[in-house]
Amino acid sequence: MTKIPERADVRGLFEGAGFKVETADDPKTLIWEKLIINAGINAISAVLHVPNGAVLEYDDARALLSDIVREAVTVARADGLPFEEDIMIERVAGVARSTAPNRSSMLADLEHGRRTEIDYIHGAIVREGERLGVETPLCRVMTRLVRALERRGGDL
Repeated sequence: MTKIPERADVRGLFEGAGFKVETADDPKTLIWEKLIINAGINAISAVLHVPNGAVLEYDDARALLSDIVREAVTVARADGLPFEEDIMIERVAGVARSTAPNRSSMLADLEHGRRTEIDYIHGAIVREGERLGVETPLCRVMTRLVRALERRGGDL
């Protein structure tokens, strides 16, 4: 039987396989940042049936993006993370601009009648909000809307 080292050089293994590897001293912050970005774009794109960039083209959709990001940042801050609302709103808007023609994975899943990752994005924010005593009405509504669309199947 091969002895497994107590601490594997995972970075070295991936780099040896040809992957570009970045490490982080604070992965929790990176996870929350990715979660907030996805929360700000994906469900809106899916519900409106538009590519990422279109979320910024409609005043109400852009306002919803900002409000969802504020809600998610409030939960992240209750979890001890130093996010700033305005900075994260602009970061999410920047991602929507830089991926403007892309169809979010959540939209693609709905178009193909597949389950989405809504429970792992907005649903996760709702659960963390409950754990931390923070209200998350927008994430709760987006979760319910996308779940309802999932149950309709692929006919958007």
